[in-house]
Amino acid sequence: MNSERENADTTENAVVIPFPRRSTTDPAWTYRQSGHRTRSRRFVGTAIRVGGAEGRRLRRELASITADLLRWAAQQQQVDKATEENQERAA
Repeated sequence: MNSERENADTTENAVVIPFPRRSTTDPAWTYRQSGHRTRSRRFVGTAIRVGGAEGRRLRRELASITADLLRWAAQQQQVDKATEENQERAA
């Protein structure tokens, strides 16, 4: 992880972006998850366009987070493959 993002995670460097109040009847997206053994859940989200310097900063941060996640997923695949190969050899 890069130190810039780690530093941004501390409370003194936190950036708080207030979300405008929107009607819950006008969501940008909705996802309903039916529960078989648990309650059903409903997720709702809205998209807020951010431009200028703040938009560029957010896109850089999102790109960095996405790259970290993709590296982690690739490592997990390697670990899973190695574990599977070891189990096959042991059998």
